[in-house]
Amino acid sequence: MIRDIGRKIDGEQRARAAFAKLLALARRVREQQQRQRGPKVYSLHAPEVECIGKGKAIALRVRRQSLRRHHEATPRVASSSPM
Repeated sequence: MIRDIGRKIDGEQRARAAFAKLLALARRVREQQQRQRGPKVYSLHAPEVECIGKGKAIALRVRRQSLRRHHEATPRVASSSPM
């Protein structure tokens, strides 16, 4: 499909300019590998979408930090030992 569109707009500058971003995005999708590192294209209609898998670890770390702060801020009650 990418080659077909490229052949059809080969001689027309206005068409090339109009399809430049879309064809570049389509090539990125075509060339990306399943386990590649770095930016991937997850959506053609919204290419700024990113994978949220990395956010889970960060959210867990933030939650642990807030729990630790809460635990440190909580006053401790001295326990009375029976004599």
